[in-house]
Amino acid sequence: YNLGKYYITTNEDARVQTSLETAITKFNDAPHLKTRELYKFIDSYRLLGENFTKTQNYLQAQEKYTDGITLFTKEKENAGFEGNALVGNLFADLADINYFVAADYANAETNYQTAVDYGYDNAKIRYRLGYIQYNNKDYLKALGSFIKSGEGVEKERNLLLALGNTLALRNDDYAAEGYYEQLVQSLDNEILERKGAIYPQADKREFDLITDYLYATNNYGVILYRLAKRTGDSSRNAKAIVQLQESLRAWDSLTRNQATLVRLGGSNLAEENIKYIARPITEFEPSIYNEI
Repeated sequence: YNLGKYYITTNEDARVQTSLETAITKFNDAPHLKTRELYKFIDSYRLLGENFTKTQNYLQAQEKYTDGITLFTKEKENAGFEGNALVGNLFADLADINYFVAADYANAETNYQTAVDYGYDNAKIRYRLGYIQYNNKDYLKALGSFIKSGEGVEKERNLLLALGNTLALRNDDYAAEGYYEQLVQSLDNEILERKGAIYPQADKREFDLITDYLYATNNYGVILYRLAKRTGDSSRNAKAIVQLQESLRAWDSLTRNQATLVRLGGSNLAEENIKYIARPITEFEPSIYNEI
């Protein structure tokens, strides 16, 4: 087991597999295992599964994670064996397969929650839980998960968008305004730091940056409009139109052919939102981009 951990640090994948498979056999053959050894036995399955995940052998990885969880469950039922962060890590690893590979979000949520319950908790797990809950329209739980994800760390733009959207969908417009404002300022600064033309069609990172800007400015504009309508604050209404115009600029950047300068046909959300603000239409209400 310890030799396998050593080979993990030296990136010797073939030796990792051999050592951990031998460890599992030895643990299985032992007539009696102390509690400390049982944790190592269970962790051997986790480490072996992670080695298979590293080499993209996801079916074998899932099998090893499941074997480790089965062993833990058996010991828990028979002898009251308690879970800890090491066991939680095992559940989180299986949840990652559910989440990223199989798109099995129901099991991913269950396994991530179990990981948290056993003390294996971090910002990434909380964000993924929030993402699943958000897509299930359980916005109260999603909000709690996203807030936990951002505790004690600098909030990245995907988290700011998630928090803003969740609050907007709960009609908590004042709180949503704060997150959207912070996100737009962060994106503005990032764009300014590039000190030159941005080509989202040619660079994936720049495409993601401008797409985030498209979403953020539209959603910020919608929230400003809602607050202006609620409070009668005309300055917020003017700011709303400015933000929606920025979203239109982002759309133009994403859809215009860089060689011919011809823009693709079709409309977008910001354009429709501006039309509504300028001349309200009974069957339409300014809308946010829901994607996170």
